[in-house]
Amino acid sequence: MYDVRKLEVFGFTFTDYKAWFYLLAAVGLLCAVLVERIRKTALGRGLASVRDNEITAQSFGINIYMTKIIAFTISSGLAAVGGVLIAHMNGMVSQALFTFNTATNFVVMIMLGGVNSTAGAFIGTLLVTMLPEWLRPLKEFQLIFFGVMLVLLMRYMPMGIAGMTDSFYKKMVRAFRVKNGQKAAQGKDGM
Repeated sequence: MYDVRKLEVFGFTFTDYKAWFYLLAAVGLLCAVLVERIRKTALGRGLASVRDNEITAQSFGINIYMTKIIAFTISSGLAAVGGVLIAHMNGMVSQALFTFNTATNFVVMIMLGGVNSTAGAFIGTLLVTMLPEWLRPLKEFQLIFFGVMLVLLMRYMPMGIAGMTDSFYKKMVRAFRVKNGQKAAQGKDGM
């Protein structure tokens, strides 16, 4: 589909990259806020439990079929927003825009950033977008490096960067509490 008109909102036409950047940043933040709000509801907890273990979720009375339908509807709506924006930005829609590498990059972005974190998705997107530039000196070895990195990521950071950061933070808080608990115990003993 060719000759898709440029996006026009309230008389303002998005023609240059700077205007598109601000629009996409605003839409991205709006979607992130929406996703975070959904996560904190009963529906969000139900979605997470179905993702983690369907049998356990069903034993807690969650309708798995309906939860999956709702998840599909929400993800379809967000994908539709992205599709509309990319069609207007490129001025066309073509299957050439969506290759296997593109789909793989989307999965790697989420895995690298963290499946359970909205902020992690943004971090993963930034890193995967910048990696080809950073790895430019490797030329034909880029895909090999990318593959090895993906295997190491799945092995040593299954919850992504956000999961690793969260785990590190919890360990530091635990260590701080133990250290302060020991000081408090020594203070009581000294009295």
